[in-house]
Formats: sequence, C-alpha cells, structure tokens
Amino acid sequence: MHNSTVASLAKIMKSIGHPIRLKILCLLVDGGQTVGEIHDQLTTSFANVSQHLQRLHHQGLVVTDKQANFVRYSIASPKVTEMIGTLRRLYCRSLIDNETVKSQKSNPMRNKS
Repeated sequence: MHNSTVASLAKIMKSIGHPIRLKILCLLVDGGQTVGEIHDQLTTSFANVSQHLQRLHHQGLVVTDKQANFVRYSIASPKVTEMIGTLRRLYCRSLIDNETVKSQKSNPMRNKS
C-alpha cells in the first residue's frame, strides 16, 4: 500500500471515528436524509449536525442533493455503505449478545426449558 493511500485511509478513519459522524453515517446507510431529519434523531444541536455533515462531505463520504429548500445527504459510494453496514452489523451483534447474556443472568428460570 502506498503512503498516500495509507494517509487517505487514515483521514477517512479519523472522520468516521467521531461518535456523531459515525451515528450520522449509520443513519444514512438506510437512505438519504436532510440535516433536520438527522438532527431529530441525534442529541446534538442543528449547527453541530451541519458541521459534522460538512466534514463528511469534505472527506468524500457523503454527497448532497439539493431538493427545493432542502439539501439531502446520502452515502457517497457503495464502498462507504458496505464499510458502515459492516460496522453497524458488528456493533449491533455485540449489543444483542450482551443483552442476551444480561437477560439470561437476570432470569435464570427462562433458560431451563
């Protein structure tokens, strides 16, 4: 791998490494959304969502589509969708596994069938 490729990949990983940006990308995997729609699903300010979207756009991870008075953001490429989808599946799987273990520990009679 060339140094320039490694540097580019490191920038991308740094961009998705921020919790809010990762949440935004996870939301966009399911389809394009406006800043307002994304804001409604996060616990941060509208301006903060907008700043994070600008950073993701600058890194080439999301694209914009102006529709009337709104700008719709979506994932820039199938590769980004695949990468975020994989992270989401791995993260959700660990959450489900942890919840199952907690449930089994808190209710041992349920597991005696």
